[in-house]
Amino acid sequence: MERWRIPLHSPVVRALLLAPPILIGMILTFVVTSGLVFVRSDPELALRFDAHNSQALERVAMALAVKGTPGSARMAERLAVRSLLESPMSGEGASALGFARSILTPARDESSTFKYSAQITRRDVETQMWLVEHYVALGDIAKALETYDHIFRISDEYRAKLLPILLQASAQPQVAHAIAAVLASNPPWKAEFFGGLLGAFPGAENFNLLVNAMRFSRTDPDDRNRVSLAMAQLVEHGRPDFAFALYRRFTGNVSSSAIRNPRFDQAGGLTPFEWSLSENDSLSAQPGVNDANAPVLLLINRGGQSGDFARQLLVLRAGTYRLAFTTGNITGSVTERPKIELRCNSDTRTLTSTALPASPALGGIRSIIPFTVPSSCPAQWLSIVAGNQIDRQSNNPWVTDIAVDASSPSARR
Repeated sequence: MERWRIPLHSPVVRALLLAPPILIGMILTFVVTSGLVFVRSDPELALRFDAHNSQALERVAMALAVKGTPGSARMAERLAVRSLLESPMSGEGASALGFARSILTPARDESSTFKYSAQITRRDVETQMWLVEHYVALGDIAKALETYDHIFRISDEYRAKLLPILLQASAQPQVAHAIAAVLASNPPWKAEFFGGLLGAFPGAENFNLLVNAMRFSRTDPDDRNRVSLAMAQLVEHGRPDFAFALYRRFTGNVSSSAIRNPRFDQAGGLTPFEWSLSENDSLSAQPGVNDANAPVLLLINRGGQSGDFARQLLVLRAGTYRLAFTTGNITGSVTERPKIELRCNSDTRTLTSTALPASPALGGIRSIIPFTVPSSCPAQWLSIVAGNQIDRQSNNPWVTDIAVDASSPSARR
């Protein structure tokens, strides 16, 4: 009986020969793919498919290390060592090893392990947090703040948690100086820190230091608003001198003139040291021109309302002065006319209050009023105030060319 043979070149033989390599390849692909899929969602399961998966090893090691018990720390140490043997560039593995050994041998200095982890990756928040505590314990505030900066850049969650702590610590002068050095690098969390600083207010000196360290842009409307808010805070806390120095540095305006924009013909509005103008339906101060086409401030009172048309904060030294201004198109009784007033910022004492004189629409009238600034009045509000009108104002009074000149030697210094 002739034995049945299958030719070696037949399709059946070729299929049987190729089946084992294909099957092995499919198994390997499944194992590798499963490890990659589960390494984040379930690293323990990923290790069952691939016991040499360094990412799964480091993640399981970290999960065990943060439990904080000696038993979990010993397991974490073994897995972390395996992770580093599989991949020496395992940043999380190095971090897990540092945490585990800190629990098992608290007296041991693990800073080199954590610094090694930080060199591999700066995105491991747990490592960065350990380094913050380490640098604080050493008294190295600058390095601690540098690490805070890294954390704030990589984690919105940790920034929200840690920012209040940093704001509270800014009340300490040494910490404030270190924070100022970081702020000078224009970090992306600067605006968020500034918002918190307004509420925390770590004392006028520290607040002033920190705000001046921030690189605010003159052309950015948001930054202009931040500087205005900062100056208002300094004035409110009794340091108009700090506020005025900030104004000069930010604007570059070092003019010796006591009044900014005396003719109301310049853009500005950086309060409190530039004009704050009323803009509502009843009371409005609008830059414009008079009948001679000269720049003026139009004082519009549509309903007999009281309040300030405009105001600006001055920083005059103690001494005697002359307040000069030009007005026009002003009618009515003394009580109905707008007034110009100067009051101390600290206690609202009135230094001078004068009703604007009756004035023709064309040309106007120049007035000069003497006044004295006492030594207890380091900053003064100059205000143009609405008169006590009952009926709607029928004309549009105007004022322009406001000036303050020193008339005593003490005021000129």
